[in-house]
Amino acid sequence: MKIMYWSSTILISSFLFFSSYTYVFNKSTIDGIRALGFPDFFRIELAALKTIAAILLLIPNISLQIKEWTYMPE
Repeated sequence: MKIMYWSSTILISSFLFFSSYTYVFNKSTIDGIRALGFPDFFRIELAALKTIAAILLLIPNISLQIKEWTYMPE
């Protein structure tokens, strides 16, 4: 059971890290967010929150309420 938990947690964390990376460094993602009318600080905030969520998921002894917050959809 722990193998399934940690493999899925690592997979979700890696998706969050990749998504936050694209928000900051991928030109097409940056242009897409600008085309939607969002300012640049919004893009940076989303990237920071996704990075924090990915890190919180990987901490073993953190509260389950905090981990549930990290799983909330965008």
